[in-house]
Amino acid sequence: MVTGPGPRWSAFHADDPVPELLTLARGEEEEQARRLLLDGADLTGPVLDLGGDGALSAALHERGGTVHARSEALGVLSEQEGYFGAVVGAEVLHTVAVAEVMRACARILVPGGTLRLLQSDPVRAIPTPPLVFADTWDGPKVGNVARPAGRLSAELEGTVIWEARRAGLLPSRIAFGFSYLTVSAGEVDTYLHRPPAAGLLTPYDRIRVPLGDEIAGRYAQAWRDTAADGPVTVCTPLVFLDAVNIADPVPPRPPADETDADYQDLFDREHNEKMTEPHSRAAWRIIFELDKFHRREEGLQSGWAAPFERPAPGLRPHQPRALHRLHVGGPAAGPADGA
Repeated sequence: MVTGPGPRWSAFHADDPVPELLTLARGEEEEQARRLLLDGADLTGPVLDLGGDGALSAALHERGGTVHARSEALGVLSEQEGYFGAVVGAEVLHTVAVAEVMRACARILVPGGTLRLLQSDPVRAIPTPPLVFADTWDGPKVGNVARPAGRLSAELEGTVIWEARRAGLLPSRIAFGFSYLTVSAGEVDTYLHRPPAAGLLTPYDRIRVPLGDEIAGRYAQAWRDTAADGPVTVCTPLVFLDAVNIADPVPPRPPADETDADYQDLFDREHNEKMTEPHSRAAWRIIFELDKFHRREEGLQSGWAAPFERPAPGLRPHQPRALHRLHVGGPAAGPADGA
Protein backbone atom coordinates (compact mmCIF):
# COMPACT_ATOMS: atom_id res chain seq x y z
CA MET A 1 0.00 0.00 0.00
CA VAL A 2 1.30 3.46 -0.89
CA THR A 3 0.46 6.37 1.35
CA GLY A 4 2.77 9.00 -0.30
CA PRO A 5 3.55 11.63 -1.30
CA GLY A 6 7.32 11.56 -1.49
CA PRO A 7 9.84 9.78 0.72
CA ARG A 8 9.06 9.46 4.42
CA TRP A 9 11.77 11.88 5.53
CA SER A 10 10.17 14.64 3.42
CA ALA A 11 7.80 15.39 6.33
CA PHE A 12 10.67 17.45 7.80
CA HIS A 13 10.48 21.11 6.84
CA ALA A 14 13.46 23.14 5.67
CA ASP A 15 13.30 25.28 8.83
CA ASP A 16 12.93 22.40 11.30
CA PRO A 17 15.68 22.62 13.93
CA VAL A 18 18.22 19.82 13.99
CA PRO A 19 17.43 17.55 16.96
CA GLU A 20 20.04 16.80 19.56
CA LEU A 21 21.67 13.56 18.42
CA LEU A 22 22.86 11.92 21.61
CA THR A 23 25.82 9.55 21.88
CA LEU A 24 25.24 6.71 24.31
CA ALA A 25 28.14 4.96 26.01
CA ARG A 26 28.77 1.61 24.38
CA GLY A 27 27.68 -1.24 26.58
CA GLU A 28 25.33 1.04 28.54
CA GLU A 29 23.01 2.23 25.79
CA GLU A 30 19.79 0.72 27.14
CA GLU A 31 20.42 1.88 30.71
CA GLN A 32 21.18 5.42 29.56
CA ALA A 33 18.16 5.50 27.25
CA ARG A 34 15.87 4.40 30.09
CA ARG A 35 17.21 7.24 32.22
CA LEU A 36 16.45 9.64 29.38
CA LEU A 37 12.79 8.59 29.54
CA LEU A 38 12.63 9.97 33.08
CA ASP A 39 15.22 12.72 33.43
CA GLY A 40 13.63 16.13 33.04
CA ALA A 41 10.21 14.69 32.16
CA ASP A 42 7.41 17.28 32.21
CA LEU A 43 5.16 16.13 35.07
CA THR A 44 3.14 19.34 35.42
CA GLY A 45 0.17 17.79 33.61
CA PRO A 46 -1.29 14.30 33.30
CA VAL A 47 1.10 11.71 31.88
CA LEU A 48 0.13 8.64 29.86
CA ASP A 49 2.33 5.55 30.13
CA LEU A 50 1.61 3.52 27.01
CA GLY A 51 1.96 0.39 29.07
CA GLY A 52 5.01 -1.45 27.87
CA ASP A 53 6.85 -1.28 31.18
CA GLY A 54 5.16 -1.10 34.61
CA ALA A 55 8.40 0.06 36.19
CA LEU A 56 8.18 3.24 34.14
CA SER A 57 4.81 4.21 35.67
CA ALA A 58 6.15 3.52 39.15
CA ALA A 59 9.21 5.69 38.56
CA LEU A 60 7.08 8.55 37.26
CA HIS A 61 4.78 8.26 40.28
CA GLU A 62 7.79 8.47 42.58
CA ARG A 63 8.78 11.72 40.87
CA GLY A 64 5.37 13.23 41.57
CA GLY A 65 3.67 12.66 38.24
CA THR A 66 -0.02 11.99 37.74
CA VAL A 67 0.33 8.87 35.63
CA HIS A 68 -2.38 7.09 33.68
CA ALA A 69 -1.12 3.60 32.87
CA ARG A 70 -2.37 1.83 29.78
CA SER A 71 -1.90 -1.89 30.32
CA GLU A 72 -4.26 -3.27 27.69
CA ALA A 73 -3.14 -4.09 24.17
CA LEU A 74 -1.94 -0.92 22.47
CA GLY A 75 -3.95 0.04 19.41
CA VAL A 76 -5.28 3.35 18.18
CA LEU A 77 -5.48 5.40 21.36
CA SER A 78 -8.94 6.63 22.29
CA GLU A 79 -8.09 8.91 25.19
CA GLN A 80 -9.38 12.47 25.29
CA GLU A 81 -8.01 14.77 22.61
CA GLY A 82 -5.49 17.36 23.81
CA TYR A 83 -5.52 16.08 27.40
CA PHE A 84 -2.06 14.77 28.26
CA GLY A 85 1.01 16.89 28.85
CA ALA A 86 3.32 13.97 28.19
CA VAL A 87 3.20 10.45 26.75
CA VAL A 88 5.93 7.93 27.55
CA GLY A 89 6.47 4.35 26.48
CA ALA A 90 9.08 1.61 26.64
CA GLU A 91 8.85 -1.38 24.31
CA VAL A 92 5.29 -0.73 23.14
CA LEU A 93 5.59 -0.86 19.33
CA HIS A 94 6.45 -4.50 18.66
CA THR A 95 3.13 -5.54 17.12
CA VAL A 96 1.32 -2.31 16.25
CA ALA A 97 1.29 0.10 13.33
CA VAL A 98 3.76 2.83 14.23
CA ALA A 99 2.13 5.52 12.10
CA GLU A 100 -1.25 5.01 13.78
CA VAL A 101 0.27 5.22 17.25
CA MET A 102 2.14 8.42 16.39
CA ARG A 103 -0.98 10.09 15.05
CA ALA A 104 -2.91 9.03 18.13
CA CYS A 105 -0.22 10.37 20.46
CA ALA A 106 -0.23 13.70 18.62
CA ARG A 107 -4.01 13.86 18.98
CA ILE A 108 -4.11 13.26 22.75
CA LEU A 109 -1.16 15.53 23.57
CA VAL A 110 -1.65 19.20 24.32
CA PRO A 111 0.18 21.58 21.97
CA GLY A 112 3.76 21.62 23.23
CA GLY A 113 3.30 18.27 24.98
CA THR A 114 6.08 15.73 24.73
CA LEU A 115 6.39 12.13 23.56
CA ARG A 116 9.26 9.99 24.83
CA LEU A 117 9.76 6.48 23.51
CA LEU A 118 12.33 3.73 23.93
CA GLN A 119 11.92 0.89 21.46
CA SER A 120 14.07 -2.09 20.50
CA ASP A 121 13.69 -4.46 17.55
CA PRO A 122 14.28 -8.09 18.63
CA VAL A 123 13.68 -9.29 15.07
CA ARG A 124 17.09 -7.81 14.22
CA ALA A 125 18.91 -9.23 17.28
CA ILE A 126 22.52 -10.08 16.40
CA PRO A 127 24.45 -12.87 18.14
CA THR A 128 28.14 -12.04 18.51
CA PRO A 129 30.50 -13.59 17.67
CA PRO A 130 28.64 -14.43 14.45
CA LEU A 131 27.27 -17.96 14.25
CA VAL A 132 28.81 -20.43 11.79
CA PHE A 133 26.65 -23.13 10.26
CA ALA A 134 26.31 -25.01 6.99
CA ASP A 135 23.27 -24.78 4.75
CA THR A 136 22.35 -26.74 1.69
CA TRP A 137 22.93 -23.93 -0.82
CA ASP A 138 26.45 -22.60 -0.46
CA GLY A 139 28.25 -24.64 2.17
CA PRO A 140 29.64 -23.01 5.31
CA LYS A 141 28.12 -19.63 5.99
CA VAL A 142 29.59 -17.15 8.42
CA GLY A 143 27.28 -14.66 10.07
CA ASN A 144 23.63 -14.57 10.95
CA VAL A 145 20.96 -16.44 9.07
CA ALA A 146 18.64 -14.24 7.02
CA ARG A 147 15.99 -12.87 9.33
CA PRO A 148 12.41 -12.72 8.07
CA ALA A 149 10.84 -9.28 7.96
CA GLY A 150 8.76 -8.18 10.93
CA ARG A 151 6.63 -5.16 11.70
CA LEU A 152 9.69 -3.04 12.51
CA SER A 153 12.57 -5.05 11.11
CA ALA A 154 13.09 -3.08 7.90
CA GLU A 155 14.25 -0.02 9.79
CA LEU A 156 12.89 0.50 13.28
CA GLU A 157 14.82 3.70 13.88
CA GLY A 158 13.73 5.53 10.76
CA THR A 159 10.13 4.33 11.05
CA VAL A 160 9.78 5.81 14.54
CA ILE A 161 11.39 9.14 13.62
CA TRP A 162 9.77 9.74 10.23
CA GLU A 163 6.30 8.73 11.36
CA ALA A 164 6.56 10.95 14.43
CA ARG A 165 7.35 13.97 12.26
CA ARG A 166 4.56 13.08 9.84
CA ALA A 167 2.14 13.11 12.79
CA GLY A 168 3.21 16.63 13.82
CA LEU A 169 5.65 15.52 16.53
CA LEU A 170 8.96 17.37 16.09
CA PRO A 171 11.97 15.32 17.31
CA SER A 172 14.09 17.23 19.83
CA ARG A 173 16.41 14.42 20.98
CA ILE A 174 17.32 11.13 19.31
CA ALA A 175 19.68 8.33 20.31
CA PHE A 176 20.56 5.02 18.69
CA GLY A 177 22.14 2.04 20.37
CA PHE A 178 21.89 -1.60 21.32
CA SER A 179 20.74 -3.58 24.29
CA TYR A 180 22.91 -6.54 25.28
CA LEU A 181 22.08 -10.00 26.58
CA THR A 182 24.76 -12.53 27.47
CA VAL A 183 23.80 -16.14 26.72
CA SER A 184 25.94 -18.94 28.18
CA ALA A 185 26.09 -22.51 26.89
CA GLY A 186 23.53 -23.63 29.44
CA GLU A 187 21.10 -20.86 28.49
CA VAL A 188 20.97 -21.38 24.72
CA ASP A 189 17.81 -23.50 24.56
CA THR A 190 15.98 -21.14 26.92
CA TYR A 191 16.95 -18.16 24.79
CA LEU A 192 15.98 -19.83 21.51
CA HIS A 193 12.53 -20.90 22.70
CA ARG A 194 11.45 -17.81 24.65
CA PRO A 195 9.63 -14.97 22.85
CA PRO A 196 11.50 -11.67 23.29
CA ALA A 197 8.17 -9.83 23.70
CA ALA A 198 4.47 -10.59 23.68
CA GLY A 199 3.20 -11.31 20.20
CA LEU A 200 6.62 -12.08 18.69
CA LEU A 201 8.02 -15.41 17.54
CA THR A 202 10.83 -17.04 19.46
CA PRO A 203 14.30 -16.76 17.90
CA TYR A 204 14.04 -20.43 16.92
CA ASP A 205 10.62 -20.01 15.28
CA ARG A 206 11.78 -16.93 13.37
CA ILE A 207 14.02 -19.36 11.48
CA ARG A 208 11.78 -22.41 11.49
CA VAL A 209 8.62 -20.75 10.15
CA PRO A 210 10.08 -19.39 6.89
CA LEU A 211 12.98 -21.84 6.39
CA GLY A 212 11.81 -25.14 7.84
CA ASP A 213 12.84 -27.55 10.59
CA GLU A 214 16.15 -28.63 9.03
CA ILE A 215 17.64 -25.14 8.79
CA ALA A 216 16.21 -24.22 12.20
CA GLY A 217 17.88 -27.29 13.69
CA ARG A 218 21.21 -26.29 12.16
CA TYR A 219 20.71 -22.78 13.47
CA ALA A 220 20.15 -24.11 16.99
CA GLN A 221 23.20 -26.34 16.71
CA ALA A 222 25.29 -23.40 15.52
CA TRP A 223 24.19 -21.56 18.65
CA ARG A 224 25.24 -24.47 20.86
CA ASP A 225 28.59 -24.83 19.10
CA THR A 226 29.33 -21.09 19.34
CA ALA A 227 28.29 -20.85 23.01
CA ALA A 228 30.43 -23.87 23.84
CA ASP A 229 33.48 -21.74 23.04
CA GLY A 230 32.31 -18.89 25.30
CA PRO A 231 29.26 -16.74 26.07
CA VAL A 232 27.40 -15.20 23.15
CA THR A 233 26.38 -11.54 23.36
CA VAL A 234 23.05 -10.77 21.69
CA CYS A 235 22.94 -7.17 20.43
CA THR A 236 19.46 -5.75 19.78
CA PRO A 237 19.03 -2.39 18.00
CA LEU A 238 17.12 0.30 19.88
CA VAL A 239 16.10 3.91 19.46
CA PHE A 240 15.21 6.67 21.92
CA LEU A 241 12.99 9.52 20.74
CA ASP A 242 12.00 12.73 22.51
CA ALA A 243 9.55 14.80 20.46
CA VAL A 244 7.33 17.87 20.92
CA ASN A 245 3.79 18.15 19.62
CA ILE A 246 3.79 21.13 17.24
CA ALA A 247 0.51 20.06 15.61
CA ASP A 248 1.46 20.32 11.94
CA PRO A 249 0.84 16.80 10.63
CA VAL A 250 1.35 15.77 7.02
CA PRO A 251 -2.06 14.61 5.74
CA PRO A 252 -1.81 10.94 4.72
CA ARG A 253 -2.86 10.07 1.21
CA PRO A 254 -5.73 7.57 1.11
CA PRO A 255 -4.31 4.09 0.45
CA ALA A 256 -4.38 2.97 -3.13
CA ASP A 257 -3.60 -0.16 -5.05
CA GLU A 258 0.11 -0.19 -5.94
CA THR A 259 -0.79 -1.65 -9.34
CA ASP A 260 -2.86 1.40 -10.22
CA ALA A 261 -0.75 2.92 -13.01
CA ASP A 262 -2.23 6.40 -12.76
CA TYR A 263 -1.69 6.51 -9.01
CA GLN A 264 1.86 5.22 -9.35
CA ASP A 265 2.65 7.83 -12.00
CA LEU A 266 1.40 10.56 -9.66
CA PHE A 267 3.36 9.15 -6.75
CA ASP A 268 6.57 8.84 -8.81
CA ARG A 269 6.21 12.39 -10.10
CA GLU A 270 5.73 13.83 -6.61
CA HIS A 271 8.60 11.72 -5.31
CA ASN A 272 10.96 13.05 -8.00
CA GLU A 273 9.87 16.61 -7.25
CA LYS A 274 10.69 16.08 -3.59
CA MET A 275 14.11 14.75 -4.52
CA THR A 276 15.01 17.94 -6.38
CA GLU A 277 13.90 20.28 -3.57
CA PRO A 278 16.35 21.51 -0.92
CA HIS A 279 16.40 18.92 1.83
CA SER A 280 15.79 19.73 5.45
CA ARG A 281 19.03 20.05 7.39
CA ALA A 282 17.36 18.16 10.24
CA ALA A 283 16.50 15.27 7.91
CA TRP A 284 20.05 15.22 6.51
CA ARG A 285 21.61 14.99 9.95
CA ILE A 286 19.26 12.23 11.05
CA ILE A 287 19.88 10.24 7.86
CA PHE A 288 23.63 10.62 8.33
CA GLU A 289 23.43 9.32 11.91
CA LEU A 290 21.14 6.49 10.83
CA ASP A 291 23.66 5.41 8.24
CA LYS A 292 26.49 5.40 10.80
CA PHE A 293 24.36 3.30 13.12
CA HIS A 294 23.41 0.83 10.39
CA ARG A 295 27.07 0.43 9.42
CA ARG A 296 27.77 -0.43 13.04
CA GLU A 297 24.99 -3.01 12.82
CA GLU A 298 26.54 -4.43 9.66
CA GLY A 299 29.86 -4.68 11.46
CA LEU A 300 28.31 -6.71 14.26
CA GLN A 301 26.61 -8.99 11.76
CA SER A 302 29.76 -9.63 9.77
CA GLY A 303 32.08 -9.93 12.76
CA TRP A 304 34.46 -7.09 11.89
CA ALA A 305 33.19 -5.03 14.84
CA ALA A 306 32.89 -6.06 18.48
CA PRO A 307 29.87 -4.99 20.58
CA PHE A 308 31.67 -2.60 22.91
CA GLU A 309 34.50 -1.36 20.71
CA ARG A 310 34.65 1.57 18.35
CA PRO A 311 35.63 0.51 14.81
CA ALA A 312 39.09 1.51 13.67
CA PRO A 313 39.04 4.65 11.49
CA GLY A 314 39.02 4.01 7.77
CA LEU A 315 37.56 0.52 7.90
CA ARG A 316 34.49 1.54 5.91
CA PRO A 317 35.48 4.65 3.94
CA HIS A 318 32.48 4.60 1.58
CA GLN A 319 29.86 7.33 1.42
CA PRO A 320 26.60 6.49 3.26
CA ARG A 321 24.15 4.59 1.06
CA ALA A 322 21.27 6.70 2.40
CA LEU A 323 22.96 9.84 1.11
CA HIS A 324 23.46 8.22 -2.30
CA ARG A 325 19.71 7.60 -2.41
CA LEU A 326 19.04 11.25 -1.67
CA HIS A 327 21.31 12.33 -4.52
CA VAL A 328 19.24 10.58 -7.17
CA GLY A 329 17.64 13.26 -9.29
CA GLY A 330 18.78 16.08 -7.04
CA PRO A 331 21.83 18.05 -5.95
CA ALA A 332 24.43 16.17 -3.96
CA ALA A 333 24.37 18.63 -1.10
CA GLY A 334 24.25 17.83 2.60
CA PRO A 335 25.19 19.26 5.94
CA ALA A 336 28.60 20.83 6.00
CA ASP A 337 29.54 19.16 9.29
CA GLY A 338 29.56 15.39 9.42
CA ALA A 339 28.98 14.75 5.70
